[in-house]
Amino acid sequence: MVNTVDMCLFFTKNHDICSVEGWWHPNNKVISNIIYLNDDNGNYIIYDKNYIKLTRKDDGKWRTFEEQENIVNNKRILEDALFIKYKKFINKEDINYFTNPFEVFLKFKIQRPEAYKITKKVLDILKVEEKESNIGIVGSYQIGIYNEHSDIDIMFKNDIKTNLEIFKNIKKLSEKYPVYDRNKKLPLRFFYNNVLFCCHFAYENDSEIFKGFSTNYIKKCAYKGTVEITDITHSIYTPTVLKAKEINNKEELWLVIYHGGEKGEFNIGDTLKIDGELIENEKIRFINLVKTSKI
Repeated sequence: MVNTVDMCLFFTKNHDICSVEGWWHPNNKVISNIIYLNDDNGNYIIYDKNYIKLTRKDDGKWRTFEEQENIVNNKRILEDALFIKYKKFINKEDINYFTNPFEVFLKFKIQRPEAYKITKKVLDILKVEEKESNIGIVGSYQIGIYNEHSDIDIMFKNDIKTNLEIFKNIKKLSEKYPVYDRNKKLPLRFFYNNVLFCCHFAYENDSEIFKGFSTNYIKKCAYKGTVEITDITHSIYTPTVLKAKEINNKEELWLVIYHGGEKGEFNIGDTLKIDGELIENEKIRFINLVKTSKI
């Protein structure tokens, strides 16, 4: 099934453009990040319709998550996505059309041959062999609003072991051709031949997707502590899921970061100060992280 692939863009029946957020989508709903809000007063034109681009202001500066949510709440009546802050549920019956990142990659090869040549060199360096539906393109290419300067958001869909091997090679490229955001080096991004590549990962096998979430949960309490990372198997996906042990009492904990901003940031043995909320369901207990800092 393609339609609930993380970062896959889709159009709602009222023409909003949203992004699938993560891999867990309960009760025939999609946990979503609204990217473009259809609005007559919007000054961003896509397919002859006016949109408000939620991520950026008119002057090009980034909007905070709070600012984006305020706009959405003023314009739409949507259900909050449970414990996942700033995300909304979209009912599948209210969705008109899902893009397909793997079909987008096939079109990209034909429509952007020069960009594909550079991409092919990157794939060779990463030791990625093109197979059916194992490489996708997400981001602006999904809805045809790219330009010659657009970055290339490339998605790798394999089993967990293969994805982790690709991730190791990506980190080598990001060391050689680094990308910084607010003085922070981003491990899943790099420049190659003056093109910005942003890398993402998809689960090939449903059986490997992290299955610790539930609609039946209790927010137990605020949690602050210091932990050591012990497992990064799910650290390159959204949500970023880490296994850790508490430094003082050695208690094992699951840590969850439900946005893509820290994918690939963590290594086994990292010591973190964490701030979040303890959530308990019938499957696991986990810390829904608000803030992390490496020690």
